[in-house]
Amino acid sequence: MTLTEEVLTPTSAAEWPKASEPEPVTLPSGAVVVLRNPNVYVLMRSGEVPAKVTKLGLKYGPGELPEGEDMLTVLDWMVSVSFVDPPCSFTRRKGCLWIGNVSDDDKAFVIEHLGLKAG
Repeated sequence: MTLTEEVLTPTSAAEWPKASEPEPVTLPSGAVVVLRNPNVYVLMRSGEVPAKVTKLGLKYGPGELPEGEDMLTVLDWMVSVSFVDPPCSFTRRKGCLWIGNVSDDDKAFVIEHLGLKAG
C-alpha cells in the first residue's frame, strides 16, 4: 500500500444512509402529488414493467434509445411509476389516475424534477 492510497472500511448498519422520503410537490397544473424516483431495475425484477414497455426494450439494442412515439411511451410509463400519491397507472385502472389524464406540462415537470432518463 502506498502513502496516497485510502484505506476503505465498510459502512456500519448504524451509519448506513437513510433513503430520502418522497415529498409533496406542486405540478404546473396546480395538482399536489407525492413523487418517488423509480428504480427501473427493481421494477423489472418485481414484474412491474408492462408488456408494451418490455417489447420496446427488446426492439432496441443495448445503448439505443427509443425514438418518437416509442420514447413517449417509455416516458409516460416512467412518469406513471413516479407517482406515489395519488397512484398513477400506465393503463386505466380503477382507483388510479391514468397517465393519459396527466398534462404534458405536468409530465415534463416530473421528468425534470426527478432527473428521469429513459436510457
